[in-house]
Amino acid sequence: MIEFLHDCNRALREADTVDNDQPVLDRDYNELLRSAGRRLMLRVAPAGTHGLYDACNGVAALRHEGDEGVGTMLVSRRLHPAIVPVLTLETPVPMRDHRSIRKLLELSEGHTALISDASHVFGLGQLVAESDGQYEPLVTVHFTNHYSWEMSHAGHVLMRVVSNTPRLPQGQVAADNFARTARIVFPSLSLDSIDYLWDLAHKATTQPTGTILVISTGAAKEAQRLTRQCFRVVPRIMTPSVLRLVTNIDGAVLIEPSGMCHAIGAILDGLATEKGDSSRGSRYNSALRYVNSSKYPALAVVVSEDGWIDLLPS
Repeated sequence: MIEFLHDCNRALREADTVDNDQPVLDRDYNELLRSAGRRLMLRVAPAGTHGLYDACNGVAALRHEGDEGVGTMLVSRRLHPAIVPVLTLETPVPMRDHRSIRKLLELSEGHTALISDASHVFGLGQLVAESDGQYEPLVTVHFTNHYSWEMSHAGHVLMRVVSNTPRLPQGQVAADNFARTARIVFPSLSLDSIDYLWDLAHKATTQPTGTILVISTGAAKEAQRLTRQCFRVVPRIMTPSVLRLVTNIDGAVLIEPSGMCHAIGAILDGLATEKGDSSRGSRYNSALRYVNSSKYPALAVVVSEDGWIDLLPS
């Protein structure tokens, strides 16, 4: 918000001219998010150290012996009383040395994390227990996947970054939000049917590797159309326990608003749309293309591997 208001302030100060037909507020949306992410990391870095946001992106982009970078880094001033040193490097490694930091990240495990002052990594350490008088919540950077990391404070995730694009953290989809969206897409649905679909959608959001649940009035015909791009099943009422099993494979699950399932592992199609977002990956964008191209009322519940949960109505 601060970054956006900064742009608005600049826009008010810069008058448009006859020779310039470009709007002042013409910055790319994702670039605005990246600038806001840098600003946030600058505020949490000790002594306002620059470059922490870009350094974290650089580390997250690297693999070590083929493995994705997964680990934790505590950010604090040096010799912080809330950190118990485990191992101290004789020569601290600068954060701009992404390859070395990525290699050292392999040492972090459980409560043991890399320790950094946002300028250098100077060893391994552990945060003291909350019951300890020296305890103080510190900024923590969790490297979660390739190109993915998140920043948290006192156990609360403040920002998630995927492919150099920050997002605010999202929790579980709220039941009232799902019900409101379902009523818009399927106005004739009863409250009991909406509650049943909510049980299925909520189960889908717990799939750790991501999935797509498509609720469509044309699920039977769509399963037939996508025969070569899905596993058609003998129609049956989907249950949360069965949904947990079938979402272990790639592809979408196609069900009717009644809960009747017609296909699993479906590869969705559809025309490209201006609403697409290249930073969100193929699962989100394929579901978006599908619901926007569908000739049937449809609602897609998209659970991405990076933790994002989206409701995409047609």
